Amino acid sequence: MLFYFNRLASLAFLTVALVSSKAVAACDPVDDPNPVIVSTGFNWPHAGPNNSGIFPTLMREAFCRIGRRVNVVRVPAARSIRQANAGLFFGEGPRRWSVVGQFADLLLLQPSLYELKFMAFSTKAFPSIHTYNDLAPYRAATVIGRKSVENNLRAVMEKFITASDEKLAFHMLKVGRVDFIVIDELTGMFFAKEAGIKTLHSAVLEKHPFHLLVHVNHRDQLSPLGTVLREMHADGTVNQIISNVVGQGTTKPIGD
Repeated sequence: MLFYFNRLASLAFLTVALVSSKAVAACDPVDDPNPVIVSTGFNWPHAGPNNSGIFPTLMREAFCRIGRRVNVVRVPAARSIRQANAGLFFGEGPRRWSVVGQFADLLLLQPSLYELKFMAFSTKAFPSIHTYNDLAPYRAATVIGRKSVENNLRAVMEKFITASDEKLAFHMLKVGRVDFIVIDELTGMFFAKEAGIKTLHSAVLEKHPFHLLVHVNHRDQLSPLGTVLREMHADGTVNQIISNVVGQGTTKPIGD
């Protein structure tokens, strides 16, 4: 069913979000001379400079709770997971659970870090959108490098646009150059707000849990990390971190 966001929480600029993302920490920083190194191929709001964004903040809190420090480094997505599989990093993320089967030396940390919904965003109330097939009659775009989204769009339409970055994608949506931007929910919410889009319609196309993948050399850390991650879900830390970075949105069916 097609939904719209009738309100996004106040979220003015990226710099504000960078500060906010550092504010959630139930754990006091620890003295660790050899911090853990984790890589990621994600961009903002999932990961930003200087360990900002959702994923680095989650990692910082989780490792702090087991008495360690962590540094999240941003690496191009394909290289990030290959180098993690080669043992150059403690682990890599966030990744879909299905990816782990492609890399012999990476193990899946349970539970997931968070679930990501991949959505079609629009400024107009189009008829109901349920699948990628429903986008075929329209002008659609995504951000370059979102390979799974590109593959799904390519399967149902001859042409679609790959914007160079998220800001450009949502500017194109705002000025009417495209009907839909297809991207994950958290990225869409943030950059739609930044673009000044007042009314945002959306439809969920797919959703997947995203995890930390851990190199086999560190399999002994799976149990303690899994325990603290469950605690962070239970005590609201995960949701609070996401909210602090992205803000809150409310949705309701068309016609309400």
